Amino acid sequence: MFTHITSDETIEVPIWVEDPFPAFIADNVISEESCNELISSVKPLVKKHSFLMHGGRNFLPNTAIEFSELISKTEIWRSTISRLNNIYSKNFINHFKEKSQNKLVKKWLNSKKFKFTNSIYNLRSFLIRFRMKFVSNKIKSYQSKQVSSLNAKALLFVGVYSLINSLYRIIRSLADNISGYCNLTLLYDYSVSYDGYYREVHRDSDSRSIVFLLFLNSLETQSSGGSFGLYKSLNKSNLFQPQPDYSEEEGNLVEPTKGKMEKCKTHLIEPKAGRLIIFLNTSYAYHSVQKLKNTKIGNHFIYGGYTLPSNFGSIARKRTTKNLPTEFNLYR
Repeated sequence: MFTHITSDETIEVPIWVEDPFPAFIADNVISEESCNELISSVKPLVKKHSFLMHGGRNFLPNTAIEFSELISKTEIWRSTISRLNNIYSKNFINHFKEKSQNKLVKKWLNSKKFKFTNSIYNLRSFLIRFRMKFVSNKIKSYQSKQVSSLNAKALLFVGVYSLINSLYRIIRSLADNISGYCNLTLLYDYSVSYDGYYREVHRDSDSRSIVFLLFLNSLETQSSGGSFGLYKSLNKSNLFQPQPDYSEEEGNLVEPTKGKMEKCKTHLIEPKAGRLIIFLNTSYAYHSVQKLKNTKIGNHFIYGGYTLPSNFGSIARKRTTKNLPTEFNLYR
């Protein structure tokens, strides 16, 4: 059965989805006024500090110095992130722990001791603990600059540090996995997408465990696209690819009218201020974003995930044919 949730309708009672993969959809998570306040507060930072990705999406990670300062100093940002942490994401875990009919999902959720943290494992915090704040600040200073502005010595320093830091993160993650802990860090971004932006059908990277999308505005009447699609898999084996075979059908990647992709679509959710989608990033959690057209204001949203320090113990790595590493470098 196909479900189309438009921007004109309001979800009065939150929707819990079991198939094609565990998901949660709700409206009025925050008010439209609060959405406008979030957009206004971060707009200058997006213009100055964001970077373009996926051919039409301005991306500002929560770890960017200027953005993290705004979050810590602004009540609307603190309260929004707190609600995502303490209400919706924890309730999401508890709901599917108890009620999921999927054996893999239920086993994974019940085998872990979930711990929510504010930052991913990194050597900077280790250095600060041992009173080496000067070295930590030097690293942070280098990482906040454009690569082209660094001299050879600085580039070597950053390269060696990044390698050691990755090893440190993986070792800590392995230790967590052995002890049965699931250390989840919220890594997210504020994004604005414009004409031409789309995402083909795919799943998210390995270390992402619980993924969320919070829309902050509705689109103009004349615009189209920007909708978030959920898809089932046609795979009859127990192994799934990061991208299904039908993700690149000839003619149209994300707005097909014929073929397997259209038959596999189970939900299409249009952008609306305060609309939240949360899903469990299984190896078959296939989703897409329809190509955006004819918008001047853009599609504003917060996208992120509760993220493991590495792919050890990841549910996305269960029954998959291929690794899909998380780009931790985006959140330096």
